[in-house]
Amino acid sequence: MKKIVLSAATLCILISQSACFGSFELVKTVYEWNDSVTQNKFVKTLIFYGMCILPVYGLSAFIDVVILNLIEFWSGSNPMAMNEGDMEEQLVMYKGDMYKITATKNKFSFAKIVGDKAIDLGALELENDATAWNFIKDGESTTIINFNDSNAEFATSNGLQTVDFALIDEKLNATDNLALN
Repeated sequence: MKKIVLSAATLCILISQSACFGSFELVKTVYEWNDSVTQNKFVKTLIFYGMCILPVYGLSAFIDVVILNLIEFWSGSNPMAMNEGDMEEQLVMYKGDMYKITATKNKFSFAKIVGDKAIDLGALELENDATAWNFIKDGESTTIINFNDSNAEFATSNGLQTVDFALIDEKLNATDNLALN
C-alpha cells in the first residue's frame, strides 16, 4: 500500500511540474456554445447535463488533454486557435503502433504509420459555421454532432439522437407558470 501511495504522489508531482497544462480551447468552445443557446438558465443546465451524459464535454476534455494540450505544450500553439494555413503534426506511439495526427484550422487528420507508408484513418472536421463535427473517411462524411438554434443531434451506436431545445424550454416555462399559479 505504501508503494502505491508513494508512486501516486510521485506521479502527481511529476505531472504538475511538467507544465503540460494547456488552454483547453475545445472545452471552452463547447462551453461558450452551451452558454449561448438560450437565455433560460434551466434550459442551459439541462443542455449541460445532456452534453455531460452524451459525453460531449467528456470527449472534448479527452481530446483537449490527450491531443490538443500536448500539441500546445510541445509546439506552443493550440490547434483550436489556429489561423488558416497553419499546420501542426504530432507522432504518437500507442500500443506499439505509430500514428500521425495532423492539425489544421478546424480539422484533425489521423494516419497510422506502417514502415514508410501512412494509412489514412480519417479526419474530424468542424464545419465553417461551427455547428457540426464530422468524421470524414474515403470521401464520405458522417456527422458526429450537429447543433442548430432549436436542437442538437448526436450520433450514437443506436443511431441519431436529437435533443429538442424548444421542447425543453416550453416544458420548463409551463412548469414555471404552474409554480407561479
